[in-house]
Amino acid sequence: MNQGINLLPWREARRRRQRRQLWAAIVAICIVAASVFATAWWTQSEEISFQRSRNAYLLREIRKVQVQLEEIDQIKQRKKALVARMTIIRQLQQEKVGIVRTLDNLVRALPEGLFFVSAQRSQGNFKLEGIAQSNARVSELMLNLNSSVSFGDSHLEVINIGEIDETQTSRFELMVSD
Repeated sequence: MNQGINLLPWREARRRRQRRQLWAAIVAICIVAASVFATAWWTQSEEISFQRSRNAYLLREIRKVQVQLEEIDQIKQRKKALVARMTIIRQLQQEKVGIVRTLDNLVRALPEGLFFVSAQRSQGNFKLEGIAQSNARVSELMLNLNSSVSFGDSHLEVINIGEIDETQTSRFELMVSD
């Protein structure tokens, strides 16, 4: 009768089995660690790639906006030039009406027997040169100009008495303020 004595080296078998389990655990841990590392590396490289593509997109959009800003600046400069031209045109139109009105009033103030040789306007003043039949006609012109709402004070600069076709005339220069 055999009583169940085990003569096999059971401690040795247990150590081998524990060693195999340890190596299996080490290999499993290494595989898990490698897969975690690989997954982390792949995720990070994907994020970097995604961020680079976003950066490239943003740079393209920034360039587009810069081009648009340059176009806007050019448009603003053109607008500014056009507004300046329009202002000058408006001023010229207003001055044209004013000059026509002034010349009309100047003709209305002109007495008979007197005519202008030249009229020059500078800095709000008119310099009128003309010929009159007598000094009284020049005085009448000055009175008419002074009473007109279009003109300010007038003063006689020069008056010369001469003859044209054996008729005595007065050649004069008159300054009138606008």
